[in-house]
Amino acid sequence: PAGVEDKYMARTIAMAVGLNECVEGALTSSIVEDVFFILQKCGRRGMATGNVQCVCSVLSNINNHLCNAFLSALRHDKSVYDSLVGAPSHDEMAALDSTSDTQKVAQAVNNFDVSAQYIKKLKADLDGFAFDVFESADSRNRVQSCLSDLMKTSTEFQRLSQSIMEQVAQKVVPLVLVEAVELLTQLSFNLSDSEYAALDADDPWVSDLLQRMEEHLGWLQSLLTSQNYESLTHAVLGMVAKRVEALLLQKRFNQLGGLLLEKDVRNIVSYTANLSQRTVRDKFARLSQMATLLNLESPGEVVDYWGENADSMMWRLTPFEVKRVLKLRVEFLASDVDELNL
Repeated sequence: PAGVEDKYMARTIAMAVGLNECVEGALTSSIVEDVFFILQKCGRRGMATGNVQCVCSVLSNINNHLCNAFLSALRHDKSVYDSLVGAPSHDEMAALDSTSDTQKVAQAVNNFDVSAQYIKKLKADLDGFAFDVFESADSRNRVQSCLSDLMKTSTEFQRLSQSIMEQVAQKVVPLVLVEAVELLTQLSFNLSDSEYAALDADDPWVSDLLQRMEEHLGWLQSLLTSQNYESLTHAVLGMVAKRVEALLLQKRFNQLGGLLLEKDVRNIVSYTANLSQRTVRDKFARLSQMATLLNLESPGEVVDYWGENADSMMWRLTPFEVKRVLKLRVEFLASDVDELNL
């Protein structure tokens, strides 16, 4: 029976692949629902035989079809995902429907993420059946072992989903930073009172960065699964933070400059928190700590925040990096910073 079942699976999955289409208003294309309906039916039929060898054979076939025919049907050339990069106009957004490339590509990425969840659900469903069907611990363990392979497959689908989002993020980041990098490069953080007052009211590089982030990420929230959208957002934020950090390390700061940076970082964290359901603080932890250091009254004050005095502060900067940042302050002597025992 397992051989017949395998042929049935292969034939019906091939049909689902052939009939795959973009579904209006759905996050995935038709292939995901169709294939998992088939696999669940075959898995349950296998369980109903009550024959452990037959069940293990069917489960092994299910996993093979997921890793081969199904996975290759979901894969696309990397360049396909470029249509998720950009900031569409209001009219372009209104025109998005099941015939548009953007909608198809969003569903193609979501297929990986939703499939990873469905594989876990399928395993849980068949787990329950195995418990009802087999009484001996030995039989149950054999079935459990076959089912555990499904979890590895689920992890692989999740990994693929994540890697696509990181690839999209790498193309989004230059568009988000295009103007902000220019503005930040020109900006001095060695400020007079009047310069500080003007920038305190509106620091142009921050305004531009936040506006572009909203333009390039916000529109994707309704098209991607929440997991994919979060992966993309956090990948973009992580890359942006790294680039900004590198630019700031080329600057010199007086105390007012340190004060401005602290406010800038706080604004970025509070604004980007609205882009994500998960906390974004960790992405900007290093920048926040740089701003804290640049606001100290003297180099020696860092000891109040270091080691056993750190309280709840988890330092992301190494002792070498802390000293490097402190040396950016024009008022601090390099020799005083070097003497610090961190």
